[in-house]
Amino acid sequence: TVKVIGSLKVLKTFGETKGKQVVGGKVINGKIGQGANIRIMRRDFEIGQGKIFEVQMNKIKTKEVEEGNECGILVESKAEIAGGDVLEAYIIILK
Repeated sequence: TVKVIGSLKVLKTFGETKGKQVVGGKVINGKIGQGANIRIMRRDFEIGQGKIFEVQMNKIKTKEVEEGNECGILVESKAEIAGGDVLEAYIIILK
């Protein structure tokens, strides 16, 4: 079972290097944390998956960011992320 633990609305993207992309956004529910697996959603369709490599808030590295805060994240993904996309952090629960 897949459980979404947080969502981030992408406000801006800051370029890409070697499959990693820097993204600025706002946590719209739950929390976003370093090391989390993510689904990249565009207009309610999944366009790809990735992993959060690093999280920064006010240019300071942090482990996680709570709902309502803006942050910058470094995402490792094959899909290209664009402004307006929603990144859903999830965990897989084994029953």
